Amino acid sequence: MNMLIRESVQHDGPSVCKLMKEQGSPDDQHRLEHRFKRYSNHSHHYIAVAEEQDELIGYVWAQDFGVHLRTGTKLCRLQELYVLPEHRAKGAGRQLFKGVLRWSHIRQATWLQWHASFSASAFYEKLGYEPVHQEGQGFPCYEIDFSTKQRPHSRHA
Repeated sequence: MNMLIRESVQHDGPSVCKLMKEQGSPDDQHRLEHRFKRYSNHSHHYIAVAEEQDELIGYVWAQDFGVHLRTGTKLCRLQELYVLPEHRAKGAGRQLFKGVLRWSHIRQATWLQWHASFSASAFYEKLGYEPVHQEGQGFPCYEIDFSTKQRPHSRHA
């Protein structure tokens, strides 16, 4: 099948919000669509979608937190990456993640960080990343330091 990875556009709102509900969002559709519209028009947010046969099968959302006041480093954060279960292991998640890496590089990020559920950790480990520690409710935390040529906390370093 032919899969397309692209940045989201305004008319993707209802479909992306449907994916958020599928993932388990507690908020109602109207509020989700309102936030999607606001974030998709904001330069500090990156929302991309995976599309197959005119159906959205996944999305990714990342956020640029800007330059840290004290250190001068810039943090981008992968907030969510979701692919419908029946479409997993076909490359959509990997391509969505690569889009976040490209976007972070263009934004001149020093760091890319994210948390993953325990079930999603296997996906990131397949990509070569290892968690740096556990945070919050024990969820694995990952990070990439773009200021070095190596990928810390990665088996590919």
